[in-house]
Amino acid sequence: MSEKFKDSGEIDEIIAEVNKLKEEKEQALNSEKSAESAVNSIVEKNNLSEGENDKSQMADMIASSLNDKHSDAVSEPEEKKKPEAKKDEPEAKEDKAPKKKKKKKKKTAALFVLGLIIILLAGAYAIGLMMTKDKFLPNTYINGVNVSGMTAEQAVETIEELGNQLDKIVFLKNDGSSVTIPYERFGYEFNTEEVVEEAISGTNEYLYFLHFFKTTEITDEIVGSYDESELEEEINNASFGTKEPTNAKIVQGDDGKFTISAEKEGTVVETDKVLAAAIEAIDAGVEEVDLEAEGCYKQPEITSEDLEDKLEELNKIFDVVIELDFDYTTEKISYDTIEDAFTFEDDGTYTIDQEVVWAWVETLRDKYDTLHKTRKFTATLQGEITIDSQEDYYGKKDAIFGYMLDSDETAAAIVEAFMAGESTTIEPVYYHNGGYYYDTMGQVEHDESDEADVITDISRIDSYIEVDLTNQELWYYEDGELVFECGVVSGLPTAERMTYPGIYQLWYKETDKTMTGETTEGEYESTCSFWNYISVRSIGIHDAVWQSSFGGDRYTYAGSHGCVGVSYDSAEFIYESVPLGTVVIMYY
Repeated sequence: MSEKFKDSGEIDEIIAEVNKLKEEKEQALNSEKSAESAVNSIVEKNNLSEGENDKSQMADMIASSLNDKHSDAVSEPEEKKKPEAKKDEPEAKEDKAPKKKKKKKKKTAALFVLGLIIILLAGAYAIGLMMTKDKFLPNTYINGVNVSGMTAEQAVETIEELGNQLDKIVFLKNDGSSVTIPYERFGYEFNTEEVVEEAISGTNEYLYFLHFFKTTEITDEIVGSYDESELEEEINNASFGTKEPTNAKIVQGDDGKFTISAEKEGTVVETDKVLAAAIEAIDAGVEEVDLEAEGCYKQPEITSEDLEDKLEELNKIFDVVIELDFDYTTEKISYDTIEDAFTFEDDGTYTIDQEVVWAWVETLRDKYDTLHKTRKFTATLQGEITIDSQEDYYGKKDAIFGYMLDSDETAAAIVEAFMAGESTTIEPVYYHNGGYYYDTMGQVEHDESDEADVITDISRIDSYIEVDLTNQELWYYEDGELVFECGVVSGLPTAERMTYPGIYQLWYKETDKTMTGETTEGEYESTCSFWNYISVRSIGIHDAVWQSSFGGDRYTYAGSHGCVGVSYDSAEFIYESVPLGTVVIMYY
C-alpha cells in the first residue's frame, strides 16, 4: 500500500471485525446461491446499476433494506407471544415438552435473522466493491480537485480543467500591450496522467467503505515537458517591436554650450533573454513575463551617465587657448578662431579638421617666414648690397637661411593641444628636409623691436663665411673679426653649372667624398679630401687640387659644376675650424 493511502490506527481493528463477520457468514449460509439471490433482490428492488457512483445514496439504501428485514424478523415472534401470555398458568406448567420446542424455534429465528443481516451486509459490500472498481474512492482529492468515483481518464480531464495548470505564457510589453504564446504551440505536455495513475494504483479498494467517513488529500507536483527549440522559434517569430533604442548624445545649444539629450528605450527585444525569461517562468509555473522588468529589451549603447564626464571636458573647449611662441612674439588660437574645424559626435567625442587649422597656419607663414627674403648686407669689397635667392637651372632654391613654418606639422601640434583640452604654449614647427632645418634665424639674437631689421639686414650676424662670386674671394668672420681668407673657383657661368647667389648654411662635413653628377655636357665624377656641404641639393666648399690657381677669372673658363673650389689647405681649415650651422653668404 502506498504511503499516502495508509488509513488511521483503527483500520486493524476494523479489519479484524470484518474477518469475524466473514467467518460467521460462512457458517450461517447454506449455499452461495442464497447470498447471490439476496444481492440480486436488493439490486432489483432498488433499481441499482453498476454505473451509479453516489455513495451516500448507496449507504441510505443499504440501511433502509437492513431496517426493513430486521423489522420483519422480530415482529412476528412478538405477536405470537402475546396470546400465549393470556393462557392459564397451570396449563402452561403441565405442558413442559412444548416449552422446549418453543425455545428451539426462538434460537432458529435468531440465527435466521443474523444470517440475513450478514447476507445483506455482504451484498452491500459486494455492490460497493463493484461500484468502486478501477475508480477513485469516496472523498478523494488530488491537488484540491475532487476525483471521487472517477476513472483515471476522468480524473486527468477534470484536474487539467479545474486545476492550476497553465496553458499559455504572456509577455508584457513596455508599450502596455502583450504577446501570448499557447503552450500547445511548443509541444507542452503535463504529467497529469502519470500522477493520476500513481494515485489510483495506490488505492485499497477493499476498504472503500472507510472513505465514506474520512477525506483523502493527495498532493503531487504536476509538471510539464516541452520542446525548447519550438519555444525559441515561437519567440523569434513573435512581434515584440521594431523600434531601436536611441543613444544618449551631446547636443550644442543656441548659446554654443553643450548639453546631454537622454537615451530612449525602444521596442526591440533580445530574443535570447526573452527565451531565458520564458523558460524560468514556465518552470516556476508563472504565466506572465514582464519583458522590461526582466531586462529583455535591447538597451542603448550610450547612456546619459556615460556622457557626463565627456560633457564637462567638452565644455572646456570654449576656454582653451593655444599660444605659439615665436621667440620675440606669440600668436594665440582658440575655439572661436577655428570653430569650423570642430565636429562633435553624439557620444561626446569630437574631431578637429586639420585642413582648417592648416589654412590658419598658412596665414602665419606670410607674416613670419623669413626664408628667401630680400636682405641687405655690407660686403667686404662691394659695400652695402642686397641679396636675393634665385632659382637654379632645375627651379630649386638651395639657399635656405631663415624661418619657414611647416604648416602640416604646426597644424598637427595645434590639433593635439586642443584635443588635450587644456590651455598651453607650443613651439611652431619649422620645415625640414632630411637633416636640413629651416629655422636658422634662431642663430640671430633679436627681440620684437628689431625683428624687422633681422629679417632685412643680414649684417647683424657676427660669424659667417662670405663668398664674393664676382671677385672670387672667400672670407671667414668670427664674432665680427676676420679669421681666414682665400681665393675660389666657383661654377662655370652657364645656366646648368653656375653657383647661384643666396644665403646658405654649413650643414655637414665629410672626407674623401666622391662627387658625381650629370649635365647636358655629360656625366662627371671627381673626388675631394674635405667636403663642406652648404646647400640642400649638391653645393659644397671643397678642395679642388686639379685647379692650377684660385681667384681671378679662372671660373669663367675652368669653373666647377656649381660648387666652390678652394685649395687643399683652405678646405682643410674650413673642415676643421668652421663650426656646423655657420651662415654662408654668396653674391655677385
